[in-house]
Amino acid sequence: MLSQILDINKPVFAEEPFFNSQFIQKNKIRLITGSRSSKKVKDIIRTKGLDYYYEFNTQGYLTKQMSTFHNQIEKKDTNVIIYYYNNKNLIETIRKTDSYGYFSNHFLYNDSNKVISQTYCRDENPCVPGSIPGGTTTQKPCNARLLCYNKSLAKFASSLRSPFS
Repeated sequence: MLSQILDINKPVFAEEPFFNSQFIQKNKIRLITGSRSSKKVKDIIRTKGLDYYYEFNTQGYLTKQMSTFHNQIEKKDTNVIIYYYNNKNLIETIRKTDSYGYFSNHFLYNDSNKVISQTYCRDENPCVPGSIPGGTTTQKPCNARLLCYNKSLAKFASSLRSPFS
């Protein structure tokens, strides 16, 4: 189904990619931005001042999504999710921000492309190279310390590596 931008088999506006990659690739879409508005009955549409940003690779897969939200103190904050794919275009790593920094989930697949392992890691002191709209540009890569946990949340690995290698 190449005529629909959203994949109807996935939850829309979730943390997992929900765009139709064939549509995105065919139409050479690299970036989608938007903002949230709302309307009460018998009132005009009002902006909430909350923005969305979606970035795609040349194969049509979502590589980054950013969205603003109001935190508990009613200050504007930004949520960032970055997707890394393997050579079969299966998600290899999902990096997300939270109030403490970045964390990531790493996936391993079997020959049938089914997830056989998922590892949760806390990423300390990460740098995201590239330009962020309204932000700054990082020119050099940096290292991050990955703290990995098993199902019982016991730390089983810690390594210093570039998060983009």
